[in-house]
Parts: sequence; structure tokens; C-alpha cells
Amino acid sequence: SFRMVWLAKEAVMQQFGDTDARLLRWIQFLLVFAIATLSFSMNSIQSYLNQNLQSLLGADLLLTQEVPLSPKHLQYLSQSATKTSKATVLSVTISQGDLWQQTQLKFVDHNYPLKGDLVTSDSQSGTEKLQNTGPNINEIWLDSRAMAALEVKVGQTVMIGNHELIVAQVLIHEPDRLLEGHSFTMRAMLNLSTFDALQLDSQRLTYRYLFSMDNDNVKRSLN
Repeated sequence: SFRMVWLAKEAVMQQFGDTDARLLRWIQFLLVFAIATLSFSMNSIQSYLNQNLQSLLGADLLLTQEVPLSPKHLQYLSQSATKTSKATVLSVTISQGDLWQQTQLKFVDHNYPLKGDLVTSDSQSGTEKLQNTGPNINEIWLDSRAMAALEVKVGQTVMIGNHELIVAQVLIHEPDRLLEGHSFTMRAMLNLSTFDALQLDSQRLTYRYLFSMDNDNVKRSLN
């Protein structure tokens, strides 16, 4: 009987030992699974943040400065890019009749935007739509606050100095709006070719250069 009791105890100990081993294997499996999942999630999050940041900046690489790039530097960066765009920013007064409003103007070329969504509307309460390029020459897109302040609608005109511009769209969203931070300045967009006709002070311009390129060329351009 003593031997039977001893055998029963050994069987119970073996059973608990097998249970502990299985439990240990499950814990190891869950840890490996958790680490793999976390690594995949971090890579996905990093990829999402990179893509989202590029959309918010309007390009893979964006340079902003108070003086224009030299032709030599612009050529060097453009060689590594699949597409480039130039924009200039200036704060001026827009008028309509007896009304006037200080507004930040952004002059963009025909390649803008490179990344992200440029969104406009035909009226302040109209349906939003994506644009593949910016305004035509002698057009202006005003944001809704500027339109309200100047009491204008799409199809009417405003003045910058002695130059008349047609309000062609309501400006809803610009892909590089992130650069303005939390500014409450009213905004407008024009064609870069319109700038010369307006005869504005070029010494107060901020220059933006946008480049579409892969990550390796971005890193190489920044070194």
C-alpha cells in the first residue's frame, strides 16, 4: 500500500510538472507574440506618421526662408527630386469697395500641391472639392473668413492695390497649412505668375520650396 501511495504521489507531481511546463510554454509564446505585434504596430505607426507629416507639409522635403535659393542650390536639390514646386508668402491688404482686410497671400506655381489635399468650394456653404492645382492667373481664392470680412462671393472681384482679381473659389484647406501653426491670419491663394503684375514688395516675401523625393534623397539633401 505504501508503494501505491508513493506511485500516486509521483503521478500527481508529474501532472503538476507537465502543467507547469505547458504554462511556461504558453507564457513564452504570448511574450513572443506580444513583442512581434508591438514591433509591427510601431512600424505601422511610424509609417503612418511619416506619410501624414508629408501630407501636412505638402511635400517630402520643404524649405522655407526669407531669401530665395541660389540657382546652384535649387538645381542640386531638383536633381534628386521627381517633382518640385515653388511658393511665396506675403501679407498685404485686400479691398472691396469701402471694406479692407489684411490677408496672408500665398502665390503658388502650376505644380502645387505635391502632396496632400488642396480643398476648395464654389461657395461658403457649398460642397468641398479637391483641386489638382492652384488658381489661374488673375484669380484669387479667399478663405471663408476673408470672404465674410470683405462681403464678397465667388464670381465677384477684389482689389490689391490697383489690380482687380476675380474671386474664383473659397479656400478651405492647404496641404502645407501646418507651417502657419495656430495663426488666425486670414488667407488667400494666387497664381505665382500674378505676383509680377501686382508689383508688390518682394523684400517682404517668404520663399517656400517643395520637393517630392524618396527618403534616401531627403536624408542626402539635408546633409
